Amino acid sequence: ATGNIGLGLVMGFGLKRGALASSIAYDSHNVIAVGTNDEDIFTAVKEIERLNGGLVVAAQGKVLASLALPIAGLLSNEPLEVVVAKLEKLE
Repeated sequence: ATGNIGLGLVMGFGLKRGALASSIAYDSHNVIAVGTNDEDIFTAVKEIERLNGGLVVAAQGKVLASLALPIAGLLSNEPLEVVVAKLEKLE
């Protein structure tokens, strides 16, 4: 990690609470996160780090759902049925 952090404002995302984070960011292959507060963004990003890549939903300081993507932060090594179930929970 370089320690570089980009910050921007997002409008129209429709998020009412919590945060979403993803290691799938094809333009840079870095973690990208959006949220309504810093604590939940931090929680989601720390979980992505723990998973060695993935998708995470967090709210009120807790991880609500996640999908580990440990292969280059892009791919899962779990069976398709498990991935589908976890993606449905993320929605």
